[in-house]
Amino acid sequence: DSLVKCGVFDGFSSNRAALHATIDPAMATAASSQRDRASGQGSLFGEMPMEPSGTPTSGQSVEPWSQLDTLRHEKELLGYYVSGHPLDSYAGHFDSGKYQTIGEALKSTEQGTFKLAGLVSTVEKKFSRKDGKPFGIVVLEDFTGSIEITAWDESFAKNAQILLPGSAVSINARITRRDEAVRATAGAIAPLKPKTSVRPARIRIARDRIDESSLETIMDTVRKHPGKRPLVIEFVMPGGQCVELSAGDKFQVGDERTLAAALSQFAPAA
Repeated sequence: DSLVKCGVFDGFSSNRAALHATIDPAMATAASSQRDRASGQGSLFGEMPMEPSGTPTSGQSVEPWSQLDTLRHEKELLGYYVSGHPLDSYAGHFDSGKYQTIGEALKSTEQGTFKLAGLVSTVEKKFSRKDGKPFGIVVLEDFTGSIEITAWDESFAKNAQILLPGSAVSINARITRRDEAVRATAGAIAPLKPKTSVRPARIRIARDRIDESSLETIMDTVRKHPGKRPLVIEFVMPGGQCVELSAGDKFQVGDERTLAAALSQFAPAA
């Protein structure tokens, strides 16, 4: 179950949902076979192995998991995303300079209001001791980290429909510091619409790991990750020097993390 959800068997099939659907039938078949052996019941043909009665998914087509579900499984099991990030389709907002990153907000020594954008990871509803009004503790995450933000009663009630796990939002967060503790309070909250990044995607290739045939492999892999972002390839020479190559328009790509993962065998040593 866990290995399928983490993508360990992607080499057998890219449809993790279909692989996952085989687990319970396979376990049931194995349990039935084990009961037969324990009771002394064997095959009519002696020790010849019996074929399972149909594949576990016979007669049905398993719909692949959505990208968000795939990433959610990875995060739950590994603690981080492997095959992409839920905010990839919103990356254009972070390129625009309109928003500050959570990493910047947490590192800043200045107190004030930060315009943040990200994915709502969790929402915990609580009630104030003073008047019993509901408020929310929201964990917001972006590409650089996560932060806990308190949405007090009026703000929480007004935005309850968009403050849901998995929702992309922008939040004006008032950040204060006391000793080493960082406290963030939500101001204006709004849903975030998808916005594709147009910033050039960059991948690094070790020159001593490629030859003519591997260049064909790299080009084929790039074509399998189409998008609207220009591609820049950095060839890292054995001495550490870099030579940049801007790929043509027909090699524009989408998410660079997914592409970099697919080309990891050609990446320079860390």
